[in-house]
Amino acid sequence: ADATALLARTWVQTPVQPPAPPPPPPVRRGPPPRPSRRGRARRALAVALVLLFGAGAGLGIGLAIQAYRDRDNERAAGGQPPPETSTTTTTTTTVPTRPLAVRWVIADDIDRPVGEPCQADPPRDPTATLEVQDTGGHTLAGPTEAGEGQAEPGTGLVDDVFNFTSCVYTVDFHAVPEVDTYIIIPSSGDDPLTITAVDLEAAEGQVELVADTGGGLLD
Repeated sequence: ADATALLARTWVQTPVQPPAPPPPPPVRRGPPPRPSRRGRARRALAVALVLLFGAGAGLGIGLAIQAYRDRDNERAAGGQPPPETSTTTTTTTTVPTRPLAVRWVIADDIDRPVGEPCQADPPRDPTATLEVQDTGGHTLAGPTEAGEGQAEPGTGLVDDVFNFTSCVYTVDFHAVPEVDTYIIIPSSGDDPLTITAVDLEAAEGQVELVADTGGGLLD
């Protein structure tokens, strides 16, 4: 009986564990709050200032390097500044010119309609040339081809009876340097024509060179 009472006094009753509470419901999380406009503006301003500072620093460094190189070049040249470039002015003397027209009359005494286009036989055909020279043999104008001629009445005594005509070429030289004496030389081998500046002025710039082929009667 004593043992039973001892066991009854020493026996410890195991407490009953209460049931575990249910887990809390999951918390729904939305998107993170967007930064305020003022914060974005401040960050943009800070980035712009950084970029501006960087550009200014780069420009300053470049100018400093260029100045250093310039000083180096001056030292290498003995400290002397580069020589100044001088400009040379060339004066061109303009030689006065004048127009000159030559009536090259080929008196070949051929029956043609007056006023019609014509051409003489070689070496006085339209490919024949005239050249203007001075007394020293220097060419002033040409050689210029005769081109197409025009039939004019002959000047012989009986040319009008037989309707003989001359083929007349007009050769124009628009700018001939002014000299005291002009010599007009045909390529046909006929005699050249010499005329002074005074006579040319009196003839109003037009002269006549006649080549008589000997075909007329009683010229």
